[in-house]
Amino acid sequence: MLLAVLLIGQQQVSMAQKLPNTQNKGVILPAAFKIDGLAEEWGNNFQAYNKNTNIYTTMANNDQFLYLVVQAAEPIIIKKIIGGGISFTVCAAGKRSDPNPFAVTYPMVDNSYQTSIYSTVNLLRGNAGKSDSLVEAANSKIAKESKTIKIRGFRTIGDSIISIYNKNGIKAASRVSDKGTLTCEFLIPLKLLHISGANKQTIAYNIMLNSPTVLQSTSTKKGKLTAVAISIPRSLSNNESDSNVIQYPTDYWGEYTFKN
Repeated sequence: MLLAVLLIGQQQVSMAQKLPNTQNKGVILPAAFKIDGLAEEWGNNFQAYNKNTNIYTTMANNDQFLYLVVQAAEPIIIKKIIGGGISFTVCAAGKRSDPNPFAVTYPMVDNSYQTSIYSTVNLLRGNAGKSDSLVEAANSKIAKESKTIKIRGFRTIGDSIISIYNKNGIKAASRVSDKGTLTCEFLIPLKLLHISGANKQTIAYNIMLNSPTVLQSTSTKKGKLTAVAISIPRSLSNNESDSNVIQYPTDYWGEYTFKN
């Protein structure tokens, strides 16, 4: 079992060393894509590995959607994502200084479930490739507790927290593999970004791993969900080394030119 884990780790390091720090070319979104927290459309091969955030990524598009997949292999990074989520920001004007960026944040896991999810994922890594029941248990918890997306800048919707089953076409999903990696997928309709997929437009984008927070979800009279960040849960930061990685957001900027 230990040998299998070591071999997986060596393969991940080798792949990361061969990839650029940011994606440098546009990619066409496969016709049969699914937003299911799997990276099977790509054969688990990615366009970039960013050393500041320690994540693998691929961005892609068709004439209707902008797509992002993020995969984390390191346990501490998985813990950070479960605790604070990933924020994907799009500057449609092509510059970081865009005064009206669009942003989606996912997953949004309530603090009372963060430790339970991470513990199951961590147990899975110790039994890599050995237990279907652990994979099912981890993904059942993730699916149950990751049902909302935080959005900002979408003027036709308003800044709010929406269901993953929303009618606006914004989608997100996450899933762990039998090797203990965590994959998150995002899909945003281009019409909400006021972008035409027929043009070779260049956008600026930011991918941020947020510091974990205690999220308290409440419902308003109109049925909208809100979340209040209280503090970093101590259960997600149990030693000094982990604390240094987890307590501060990490991010990077890039540019993406649409492929058509």
